[in-house]
Amino acid sequence: MKARRFVFAAVLMGFTALPLTGLNVQGGENPENPKYNLIYVPTEDQVIEKMFEMAKLSDKDTIFDLGCGDGRVVCMALKKFPGAKGIGIDLNPKRISECMESIEKYKLADDVQNFRLEFRLGDAIKVPDIERANVIFLYMLPEFMDLLEPIAATKLKPGTRIVSHDYRWHVGNWEPDITLENFQGPNRTHTLYRWTVPVTAENTPPVPTAGPDTTKGKGKLDATKGKTLEIPKGKTK
Repeated sequence: MKARRFVFAAVLMGFTALPLTGLNVQGGENPENPKYNLIYVPTEDQVIEKMFEMAKLSDKDTIFDLGCGDGRVVCMALKKFPGAKGIGIDLNPKRISECMESIEKYKLADDVQNFRLEFRLGDAIKVPDIERANVIFLYMLPEFMDLLEPIAATKLKPGTRIVSHDYRWHVGNWEPDITLENFQGPNRTHTLYRWTVPVTAENTPPVPTAGPDTTKGKGKLDATKGKTLEIPKGKTK
């Protein structure tokens, strides 16, 4: 109970609810409030494990789960990779309440106390520190995905992996580097996508050029040429 009170207080103080701009597969069901009356489809554990594999998840990763539902994705990640950090965001208070139950189920109260695990109540398209992530998991409808694409292209660090369940964006020309079709889960087949954020002018600060030699024999500063990579073309495995 102590962990639940601590995390819920942190949620209320640290991240207030905002209107959802896109559609969220992992929203909730509340006939009294249409803002939360969204489809909630939990991702099966077997599919989550495959998403971990596609993301090449490690102990060093900071994971954001956009539309985190009951929080199982980040909880499972931290159990499997104890050095990782996990942040889940969902608009529906009912889902955040279920995240508290997942903390207890997976025995991760210490990770909460050590600031390695956090759940936030808020709009997953308006995450103020999204650039902290180097892995993003999500199960969102195409409308949300189209809103996420320009954010991912400009705010995420090069090398960040984005793994999406069933849906992809259809704006721009940024194709997935991996598309896994017909992955067999317990009840149906699934499609999984992975993008890797490339180095671009938008997400990489300019490299300073060398000025006049003022080192007086202490060694010259060599200019380093910046390099911009094209967005990788997709391939299907």
